[in-house]
Amino acid sequence: MKKIQIQKEKPITLEDVLKVAKGCPVEIDKSVCKMLDKRRSQIVAKIRQTKEPAYGFNRGFGHNVDIPVPEDRLAALQENLIRSHACGAGPPAPVAVVRAAMFLRAVSLSRGRSGIRSQVVKLLIQLLNQGITPQVPLLGSVGASGDLAPMSHIALPLIGEGTVFLRDSAEPVKASDALQQAGIS
Repeated sequence: MKKIQIQKEKPITLEDVLKVAKGCPVEIDKSVCKMLDKRRSQIVAKIRQTKEPAYGFNRGFGHNVDIPVPEDRLAALQENLIRSHACGAGPPAPVAVVRAAMFLRAVSLSRGRSGIRSQVVKLLIQLLNQGITPQVPLLGSVGASGDLAPMSHIALPLIGEGTVFLRDSAEPVKASDALQQAGIS
C-alpha cells in the first residue's frame, strides 16, 4: 500500500483520510519537519529574549492565562493539561474514526501555525504506522472547541499514558506497554 505523504501546504483528500482510517501508512516530508522545528525555535527564542507572556508556552491556560509558569514547570504544565482534559466517558470510538482524527491532527499541525515540535507530529505518525490507536471515549468535550477531551485522549499515549488498541485487537492495552513493544519512546 502506497504511503500517504504529508507535504508542505499539500491538500489532503477525503480519499487520503479514508485510506489512513483503514490502515494506510503515513509519512511526513523532511522539509515539513525542518520548517516545524525552525518555527518552534523562533518562538522559543523570542519568548526567551523578550520575556513576553506566551499562551501555552510560559503561561497558564484559560482563566489562568495571566499566571506565569516557571521554566522548570513547563513540561508538567503540558502533561497536566493533557491529563486534565482526558475526561471522556462511554464506549470507545471506532478505531477507524480515531485514526482519521489522528491523521487530520497531524496534517493540521504540519502546517506550522501552532509552534509544535516536529517530534509530536512524527509520534502521531509512528502510532498510525505501528497500528497503535488510542482508546477515545465517545462522550465528553471540554471548552468551546469541543475537541479537547478526545484530542487529549489521543495525546495521552504520546506521553506514555492511557490505553490503546493494537492493530486489530478488540481489547485495549496500556499505552506504555504498546509503545515499548513497538520501540517508541
